[in-house]
Amino acid sequence: MVFARTSLGILFLVTSVFLMQGVTIATPDASPSNSATARGDIQRTGVFEGPSPDFESDVSTLWNTPLGDTITAPPASAGGAVIVPSKELGLTALDIDTGAVRWQLARSAEIRWSPAIDGDAVISADVRGSVFAVSLEDGLPLWETVIPPGELTSPAVSDGLVVVTSSSKVVTALDRETGVIRWQETFPETISTMPSISDGTVYFGDVRGTIFGLDLLTGDVIWTAVAPSAVIEAVVLTDDAVVVAASGGAVVSFSRESGDVSWQEALGSRPTGAPVVTGDVVVIGTAGRNVHALDAQSGTQVWTVPSPDVVGAISAVGPFIITGSVGGQVMVVDQEMGATVWQEIVPSVVVGQPIVSGGHLVIVTEVGDVIAYAS
Repeated sequence: MVFARTSLGILFLVTSVFLMQGVTIATPDASPSNSATARGDIQRTGVFEGPSPDFESDVSTLWNTPLGDTITAPPASAGGAVIVPSKELGLTALDIDTGAVRWQLARSAEIRWSPAIDGDAVISADVRGSVFAVSLEDGLPLWETVIPPGELTSPAVSDGLVVVTSSSKVVTALDRETGVIRWQETFPETISTMPSISDGTVYFGDVRGTIFGLDLLTGDVIWTAVAPSAVIEAVVLTDDAVVVAASGGAVVSFSRESGDVSWQEALGSRPTGAPVVTGDVVVIGTAGRNVHALDAQSGTQVWTVPSPDVVGAISAVGPFIITGSVGGQVMVVDQEMGATVWQEIVPSVVVGQPIVSGGHLVIVTEVGDVIAYAS
């Protein structure tokens, strides 16, 4: 297999196109200390640290902020802020405790994946190939870099680098402080997942089912494995396993050491997102209106919970699994038995993973509602 490689300091480092003028580009002056990213961590496990609301007690709406715009991806949250991507507004920062708008940042190109928050910076990417960082405090620009055109996914930040994957078959690592490109690799097939990072290795999958592991510092290919069909959303990493959902209807666990298949379980229906790996179980939703929990070591079914409609992405926090559906149902089930402990109906399709931040559960809907629940 042949890969095209580009070694360069930077393709384009541009000033702001944030619909502002007269703003001096600056770099963050605080070292990364806290981070919030798609699926809860850069291993993309889908697990949030908490604390969460007490779902076995009284949980009610804390606030509901309607944005009046189509929300395109789940938010990221850190530093007391919730950062929401939407079609026309770009990024909106809300206060985690009140839902009040802190700032908004319009973009000329749509953002379709969750941003990442690293220290004092919000890092995001759009469908035209721009990766950019803005201040978490006020949304003012820090840097922006244009890479080969294509839809960019959620960034992963690690060891001073920002890694993004692109529909143009490119993986790019940029300097976290400046946006300068450190390395870039081009691959034969369209990349179908966001990047995942663990122990100095970047993982991603493509539409043919190939999973790659790259050296974080150099971009060299150091690990490969093959799933039976296209990898969905994200490659999920544990200490010893690489777990993926394949579009043909299977969950596959590979050894991180060898790349060999540890187990493969057919679900009978297409997965609707990447799996969540928490404790001893792998949890996944399917188009067949079921949520499945599989044993993380063997892949055998532990429990199955039916849903009244198709479940999208799934989250985990503490002993709970949280699901959101296309019909607007939010359901919290016990991780061990799959018993329902709390549920709620929201006005529209739940967009991506429910997130947990500041002790609150935050749900976003396709029609623009951002809703926080607390106990």
